[in-house]
Amino acid sequence: MENKCKRCGQVFRNNTGLTSHTKNKHASYYYGIRIIPIILIIGAIITFLYFFGNPTSISNEDTTPAEDIFNIPLPIVTEDGYNGATLKLGDLNGSPIVLEFMLSWCSHCQTMAPIIDEVYQEYENSIIFLSVAGSQNGATISSTAEFIRTYESTMVHVFDSEIKIFNHFGVTGTPTYLFFNSDGTLANTIAGETTKSALIAEINKLS
Repeated sequence: MENKCKRCGQVFRNNTGLTSHTKNKHASYYYGIRIIPIILIIGAIITFLYFFGNPTSISNEDTTPAEDIFNIPLPIVTEDGYNGATLKLGDLNGSPIVLEFMLSWCSHCQTMAPIIDEVYQEYENSIIFLSVAGSQNGATISSTAEFIRTYESTMVHVFDSEIKIFNHFGVTGTPTYLFFNSDGTLANTIAGETTKSALIAEINKLS
């Protein structure tokens, strides 16, 4: 199948090259077609989860009101860093979701990077994937951008500068993967390194 850029017509040997070209040369188009649908999809799920979901998935240590958590503008990090775009969890709703929590310096996250990206590329048309990068122990937007470049990640990453999203969902280690059904229920959590088949197995259970 020909991997041809819809914007300029340039042809590439594989989809990875096409994806990288689109991100670098047609950034507004690349992020527009991914982020805009996401913005129309996840808030209702997060809101439903807060009021009706599994309470054990929410950390009691977090004192930030839910309405503040869902309206925090999270910087979107690309391989070039932060370009001014933000995403709010409260703007996202509507289909099964995989939330990844990671840290740029985490060796386990580095090991999982190519695995979760492969799964993302296989399921991006039916599942929402969002990577939430934390700021613990010196992790920054710059180091997160370097992580994206190094591991050629194509997922959308946001930066949780005050660890409020981590705390709200009770995430204490990385990587952690939360799997949500389209009705907002938390289906399962995987903490630590895992296999591609294990991730796919959980995704295939989502409805």
